[in-house]
Amino acid sequence: MSKCYQKSRAGSAALQLIQLLLLDRLAYIRYWDEKVEQLNHAIKEIGLMTNMAGITADLDKFARIRSNFDHLTDLLSDMNALTPELHAVHGFSSLILEVERSLV
Repeated sequence: MSKCYQKSRAGSAALQLIQLLLLDRLAYIRYWDEKVEQLNHAIKEIGLMTNMAGITADLDKFARIRSNFDHLTDLLSDMNALTPELHAVHGFSSLILEVERSLV
């Protein structure tokens, strides 16, 4: 997570972020799996589930991020016929268009 933030501040953020996501996707998936597991474990330790809508919503959000991330990186890797530099020249328009098409 901190790698994404650091890369985004370094300039050419979109290019670096896509490269990071594609190269480090297993580590990122593991990160979100751990977040889901940690929060799920903490919820189970509480026992009584009343008045925990915000916390369970966070658990659902973490699970959605993890699920959507895997799908997104599959889309990006399938569409990555152009080099990152060529994508950058065109403002990543082909990647953005394909991701938008797949989400409809």
